[in-house]
Amino acid sequence: MRTSEENSFQKNPISGETLGMEYPDGYMIFQEGDVCDGLYVVQSGNVRIVTTLPSGDQVELAVVGSGEIFGITTILENLPRSASAVVQGGASVLRIDRSTLIRSLHNDPSLVSNILKSVSLRARKLKQALVASESKHL
Repeated sequence: MRTSEENSFQKNPISGETLGMEYPDGYMIFQEGDVCDGLYVVQSGNVRIVTTLPSGDQVELAVVGSGEIFGITTILENLPRSASAVVQGGASVLRIDRSTLIRSLHNDPSLVSNILKSVSLRARKLKQALVASESKHL
């Protein structure tokens, strides 16, 4: 269960806008199957991206760190979350809701390139991990 005691908002001292949230180790930011409500940017710390196999085993798909985004594929596809995001060792994370993201993409098309690079890099790392895993089983 997510409660306000488990995390704290960081505020911009000038505008008062929410800059991000501090999450403790083990906190689940979102769960596989959740409705996609935004994407996330890691400001500090690490977040594990995991999926659950039909056997019930969890598989780590990625660990995202400072400056990296996660939750992007499902926000673009408008589908339920395909994996869970779990904080590793405490992290500060910024959430960007869907409407803000879409508006920002229209206002600054260079963001599309940055997002595509991030998705491409994540896919490449996942492929490398799968190849490495497969070679261990040969």
